Amino acid sequence: MPASPPTTLRKIDEYGNITFADEKARLDNFAIELQRDAESMGHIIAYSGRLACPGEAQARAVRAKKYLMEKHGITDRCIDSLTF
Repeated sequence: MPASPPTTLRKIDEYGNITFADEKARLDNFAIELQRDAESMGHIIAYSGRLACPGEAQARAVRAKKYLMEKHGITDRCIDSLTF
């Protein structure tokens, strides 16, 4: 049985504390990248910083994932999130 090809990882975007309107535009671009390859998997990594409210990173990651699923039809199995 042939070995699977190596997984290629690449960062699509990175941003700080921006408005949700600006974040949606960036998530739209992220969705386009995910939809280009049916086998792709997206990772949302949210870090809210030392001075953030408890749970802020988690809330932002959930909001981003929900937007991608509802607006672009990205399935739950194609998006993973990590929060710090």
